[in-house]
Amino acid sequence: MDLLPVYADAIQISSAGGISRRHQFSQMAARAISTSHGLPSHTAHARKITQYESPEKWLLCNEGWKYKAIANKSESERDGLLVWRLLVDALCWKCGYRNVEWTAEDRRRWEQKKAETGGTRYSAVMRNKDRLAEVGLSVDDLEKLLSGARRSAANEVAHSMGLPHMAAVLALLGSTQVLPDDAKEAMGRAFTWVTGYTLEDALDMENLQLTPEGVVQRQTEWRKDEDIATW
Repeated sequence: MDLLPVYADAIQISSAGGISRRHQFSQMAARAISTSHGLPSHTAHARKITQYESPEKWLLCNEGWKYKAIANKSESERDGLLVWRLLVDALCWKCGYRNVEWTAEDRRRWEQKKAETGGTRYSAVMRNKDRLAEVGLSVDDLEKLLSGARRSAANEVAHSMGLPHMAAVLALLGSTQVLPDDAKEAMGRAFTWVTGYTLEDALDMENLQLTPEGVVQRQTEWRKDEDIATW
């Protein structure tokens, strides 16, 4: 939603520097709403869309609002699927399922194949650093993009979630094509069995997170010196 109508007919007009008090109020409201949604306030503005003094109708605008609405919808759908995936993995683990472990020979073959196909992601990108520089991506930019610690954090996001967040997602989860209502109920029961907490109790477990191998202490620090050249 990128436009929000606001009626300001209850405020008296008092011109100051060419801007009425209603206009000032509307501008302040646009900035306040933007800030509350985590958007920059300097991109917010108000525009009068009526010709008459009373009632007046204003539009509060911020280009970021429509992107925020789309992002929120996508985030909600993604979180629902991530909760489902984590619950299923943790449930299977608790039931005794284990992934096939790589042997030393498997790893040796993988490293050999990786070397034959061009090495690591880092080396592949650096071989193209001159071409990337032409579009404004410096070596410093590439080092930031290829941060090993940041990649580890991103991988962790895909394989773990805090219990309070999971409980909130489950409590608010609506029916979708991929997660219908009956799946939501099953997920709630599975959550309690896998974690040992009800949804309400889990809201207070801020130091715990669920991984495919069960509940663990939440990790809050990442290695800052992780070698980016190894991936």
